[in-house]
Amino acid sequence: MIKKTVTFSSDSPQVNLIKSLSSEELASLWISREERQIYQANFRSEILDVKRLLREKGPDSMTSDDIIRCVGIERFLSDTFCRRVINQRREYNEAVLNEIRRQAVLGVHDEVSIRRVSERLSEWYCERAHSIATRYCNMEEIET
Repeated sequence: MIKKTVTFSSDSPQVNLIKSLSSEELASLWISREERQIYQANFRSEILDVKRLLREKGPDSMTSDDIIRCVGIERFLSDTFCRRVINQRREYNEAVLNEIRRQAVLGVHDEVSIRRVSERLSEWYCERAHSIATRYCNMEEIET
C-alpha cells in the first residue's frame, strides 16, 4: 500500500485549534432537536402532498410547478423506486470499495480503474437524471 505523508513548510499558514465547546455552545451552532423534528414533519407532509397530487392529476397532467415540487423527493414517492435507489447506491459503493480493496491487496493505486468502475455504475443515475431533465424541459415547452 502506498503511504502518503503531509509536510508543513516554515511558511505554512498558521493553524488555529478550536477549544472544546460545551453542550450549550454546540447546540447553538446546530439545529435543535425541535427544529429537526419540525423539518422532518414538514418533509413528510410535502411527500404526502405530492403523492396525493400524483394520484389526483396523474403524471401526464402535471404542470411545471407540480413537477418542480418533485425535485429531490422522487425516490420517496414510490416504495419500489426508493428500494431500487437504495440498492443501486449500495451496489455502487460496494463496487468502488471492492476495487479499492483489490488494488490494496495488489499493492497498486490505479485511479483510472476506480473511475471506470464508478462511471459504469453511475450510468443508471445519469440516465435517470437525463430522463427527469427531459420531462422538465418538455413541460416548459408545453407551457410556453
